[in-house]
Amino acid sequence: MNGNENKQFWEQSRFFTPMEFAPPEPSNVLIIAERTDLVIANINPNLIINLERCRVTVGRPLIIHRNGGLAFTGHSPNSQHYLGNAADFHAQNVSLFDLLVAALQCDFTGMGVYPYWNNPGLHGDVRPLHKGDTRKFWWQPEKGGYV
Repeated sequence: MNGNENKQFWEQSRFFTPMEFAPPEPSNVLIIAERTDLVIANINPNLIINLERCRVTVGRPLIIHRNGGLAFTGHSPNSQHYLGNAADFHAQNVSLFDLLVAALQCDFTGMGVYPYWNNPGLHGDVRPLHKGDTRKFWWQPEKGGYV
């Protein structure tokens, strides 16, 4: 997509705004318009499409976590967040199990389950899969650990 197509895509989003995916800027170096343009240019539209599907399926708003959309720091070295392909989220008053069931009906190609976050939730991403690849799944069986 080019810049105009990206802007049109975001205008058609039913449930999300670019600022929900903007990296936190504690120094306030980037003004809101610049942060919005950064997200419009870098978030994969397929991520938003899948989040919207998940939101419809679960029937409740999805809350994107701080630094859980487009990010430049704070994630593993090969994180899909750095590429605009990932979001960390939860839904208020929805069990983690029900949220996972809803998300599994979407086309996320990577999914992590995090019951020990302050707000237990999911990581969903739309990483590219190559021939023979399968969807990637992981979970956090204990605080600080991953399987």
